[in-house]
Amino acid sequence: MAKPTSAPEPFSQAAEHPIGREAALIGAFLAPMVSSGLLSLFRGSLANTSAALILALVIVAAACTGYRTAGIIAGISGGLWFDFFLTAPYLTFRVTSADDVETIIVLVLLGVAINEIIQWGRRYRTKLRERDIYLHALLSTADVNRGAGRAWIDAICRYLVSSLDLDECAWVNGVDPALPRLDRDGQVRHRGRQLPVDTDGLPTVTTVVLPIRTDDPTSPAFILTAAAHISRPGLQDRRLAGVLADHVGWALSRLPVEPASGGPRAIVPAHEAQAARRAQNERS
Repeated sequence: MAKPTSAPEPFSQAAEHPIGREAALIGAFLAPMVSSGLLSLFRGSLANTSAALILALVIVAAACTGYRTAGIIAGISGGLWFDFFLTAPYLTFRVTSADDVETIIVLVLLGVAINEIIQWGRRYRTKLRERDIYLHALLSTADVNRGAGRAWIDAICRYLVSSLDLDECAWVNGVDPALPRLDRDGQVRHRGRQLPVDTDGLPTVTTVVLPIRTDDPTSPAFILTAAAHISRPGLQDRRLAGVLADHVGWALSRLPVEPASGGPRAIVPAHEAQAARRAQNERS
C-alpha cells in the first residue's frame, strides 16, 4: 500500500491578507497622497501621464493586499490627490482640463478593476483547493480495494486529523447518540441545534461523531476530538469529511474492518499527523 500523505494545507489568513485590514485601509489612502506629493516636486520635468502611471502602480500595490475596500480606497485617493497635487490649478480639487478629468476617472476605475481581478483569482484558487482536497480524499479510499484493511482506516483518520485540525481521531462502534454530530452538509448539530463552528470552533468539552452511515446510528463511526485547542475547520473541509465518510461506508460494505471495542480508542494523535504534514512539506 502506498504511504498515505497528509491533507492539503488550507489557505491561511496570512497568505490571503499579507497585512492587517486597518493597516491596509490606512495605507491605501495615504500611499497615493504621499506619492502624489513627492511627484509634485517634479512637476516641471515630469509629464502628468508619467505621474499617472506611477500612481497606477501604487494603486495596484494597495489592491494586492487582498482587501476589496483597500483597492477602491486607493483608486479614489489616487484620483483625488492626482487632482490636488498634479493638475492646474494646483493645491485645489478643481479640474480645468478634460484630459486631467479622464486621467482621474481612469485611476479610480483602475483601483476597482484590479480589485475585482484579484478577488476573482482568490475565488478560483479556492475552487482549485477544494478540488485538490476532494481528489485527495477519494484517492485515500482507493487502497481498500486492494485489501488495505485496518491500515486504510488509520490513513483515513490521519487525513481527518490533518484536514480538520483535530487533536485525535478514533474509529469506534456503539456511538452515544447524544454526542454532537457532523452531518453531510458540513454542519455540526447537537440535540437539534446547529453549533457555530465557523466562529466558536468545534466543541472542546466533548467529541464529535462522524457517522459512515446517516441512516444507521449503530454503524461504526469516526470520533473527532479537538479538546486541546480551538479548531475552526472550513465548511468545505467539513463537507469533504462527510463525502469521505460516505466512501468509507460504501467500501466497508465490501470489506468490513472491525472497529475498536470498549469505547473510543485514539488511532491517530495530532503529533503523528503533524509529523506527516512536515515530511510532506519537506518533500515538496
